[in-house]
Amino acid sequence: MKQIRLIKSALYFFWISLHIVAFVVSSCENNNSIGTDKKIVLPCSVPDDCAYCYVYILREQDCSPCRVSSLYQWEDIIHLIGRDDIYYLFIVEPNPEDTEEELQKALKKRPFHRTVYIDYQQTFLNHNRWLKEDTQIDGFVIEMDKSKVIAIGNPMTSFEFMLSMHSLEK
Repeated sequence: MKQIRLIKSALYFFWISLHIVAFVVSSCENNNSIGTDKKIVLPCSVPDDCAYCYVYILREQDCSPCRVSSLYQWEDIIHLIGRDDIYYLFIVEPNPEDTEEELQKALKKRPFHRTVYIDYQQTFLNHNRWLKEDTQIDGFVIEMDKSKVIAIGNPMTSFEFMLSMHSLEK
């Protein structure tokens, strides 16, 4: 029985290693996923003990209350990434017809213990115009000491990106 567990552990480790290698190779070929070198202005402060900040944008074309009420699903991904030095910031750009009451109700629907910034005036996107122009980008990692984006992606939709967040330099 113990040997079977060891074999399973070795296979799992091999599988993870294979995905990391595949991510590194694909990242070298596709510059959209890492290192944009873009400066970023955040709408709030990040704790000093965080080396990185992951920002996820819920854009106005999405159903804001629907998307906000599903934020609790991020808790599992954040737990899998397993890093205490990454601050998670979720920016909601609500539809004009969404009321503050609807958004607050959606946030209270399921427990979610991360910072959610509701940007009624589109302040964040106005300060970071390059993001306003590229609506394909919904998530990215910022290296806090340089205030620069170092990786673009979404760990909810990309296992490789989740592994890269786990492997950020400490």
